[in-house]
Amino acid sequence: MAKEDLQKELSDARRALASVRLLSRTGQHKNTADVKKARKVVARILTKMNSK
Repeated sequence: MAKEDLQKELSDARRALASVRLLSRTGQHKNTADVKKARKVVARILTKMNSK
């Protein structure tokens, strides 16, 4: 993947993480495991970016 693609993916993943965190804190999102999954997605993208 190109660096620009990874950066766009990272931006989208971070936005999704912020959304899930906000929803879970306000009680609108009951599945708290989604926060952990979203964090792992961000970590995977950062790992791909740093390995190149």
